[in-house]
Amino acid sequence: MDTAEWLRSKCLFAGAIDWTFNNINLKIDYSVPSTFFGTNRTGNDRYNAEHADNKFWVDHYTALAALYYNVRAIIGHTDTILKLVNTMQLNVDVSQNGNVFTFKRWRTRGNNERPASDSRDALTIIGYDLEGEVLDPADTSKTIRVQFAPAGKLLYVGNNRRSGYRVGEGSTPDPVKDLALGYTHVAPTVEGDAMGRWGRLFVPEDAQWSIRGEGASNILPVREDITSDRAKTFVLSTDLS
Repeated sequence: MDTAEWLRSKCLFAGAIDWTFNNINLKIDYSVPSTFFGTNRTGNDRYNAEHADNKFWVDHYTALAALYYNVRAIIGHTDTILKLVNTMQLNVDVSQNGNVFTFKRWRTRGNNERPASDSRDALTIIGYDLEGEVLDPADTSKTIRVQFAPAGKLLYVGNNRRSGYRVGEGSTPDPVKDLALGYTHVAPTVEGDAMGRWGRLFVPEDAQWSIRGEGASNILPVREDITSDRAKTFVLSTDLS
C-alpha cells in the first residue's frame, strides 16, 4: 500500500514514474505538458532565501492562471510550508489549523502596510506529511523511508470538471467523481492467481517462532485529466536550504 501511494506521488508531483526494481525498469511518462511545471528555484531565487518571497508569489500567480483560477487544493509537506512561513512572516499573516496553513499577503502603500486586496494574495496550503516504506532498489532485503509529498514541491490541484458520457454512471454523472484526476488501476496478479491484490500471512512449519508475509499486486496510477496541451495540476519547485 505504501508503494501504491508512492507511485501516485510520482504520478502527481513529477508527472512520470522511473523506478528500477529487481532489474526491471518501470518507466512511464504521463505526458503532462511542461508548461504545468514551474521553474525549479535555486540560489537566491529559492523560496526560503532572504527576500525571495516575491519569486514564490510570481510562481503562485502563474499556477493560478494555468488552472484558470479554479484551484481546489494546494498540497505540500509541512516542512516545506514551514520554511515558507519562516521566510515570509514579515510581510504575510499566517494562521494554522492542524495541518492547514492560510497565508494572507500584506502590501505597502506609502508608509502604511495593509492587507492585499488582490484575491490571489490569500491562499491555503494543506500539509501532507505521511511517509511510507518501500523496498530499497539497491538492496531489496531492506526498505527505505520516502515522503509522499516531496520536499520543495507544492502541488496545485484544479477542479476536474469532467465532460462527456461515462460508461456505468447512468444519465446523471456522479459529482464526487468530478473531484478525481484519475484512479489507481489494480490488475489481476498472475503471481497469486487472483483478480486483485493477493497476500497471505502464515507461520512457517520449520520456523514456528516467526511469522511470514507474502503479497503481490500489479498496480498503476492512471490520470484522466491530461489532454494534448492541458493538465489539472501545476507543480511549483524550489531548493530548500
